[in-house]
Amino acid sequence: MEQQISINTQRINFIDALNQGFLSVKGYGAGAYLTSNSILRLFNQYQTQNQSEQQFIKSVIREYY
Repeated sequence: MEQQISINTQRINFIDALNQGFLSVKGYGAGAYLTSNSILRLFNQYQTQNQSEQQFIKSVIREYY
């Protein structure tokens, strides 16, 4: 159960950081550009990367939006 709480907390923190990243660069939160499924796919991709959360989010915004 602790692992599930941990992954949920990580997911929430990632979504918040993604939203803030879009807000600061684009002027609108991530929900204006991405579906909830896309956001969850990005979280799963982030989990497999060797980048910091900030680096991953910046690269996503730069590459796709």
